[in-house]
Amino acid sequence: MDKILSELNLTDSEIKIYKFLLNYGKSSVGDISKKTEIHRRNVYDCLDRLIKKGFASYIEENNIKVYFITNPKTILNILENKKNEFEKQLPEL
Repeated sequence: MDKILSELNLTDSEIKIYKFLLNYGKSSVGDISKKTEIHRRNVYDCLDRLIKKGFASYIEENNIKVYFITNPKTILNILENKKNEFEKQLPEL
């Protein structure tokens, strides 16, 4: 799984956080930081990038942001889009 996520331009820290959320479900930045041993500031930055890429989202529970992964089929959709883009370029090759 790491290789696929890496090929989708996720950093090592983003992969670690994504896999953490996949295994543990909804979590606060504090929990993610403690259990992944990634500095809190870096966790925020990684989560922002994961959200922009469509891999994660958050909700507020008791005024605390709780992060979770979006549907894992998002990865499949991204790969299918890349495949379709490549197939469009084939006639030019």
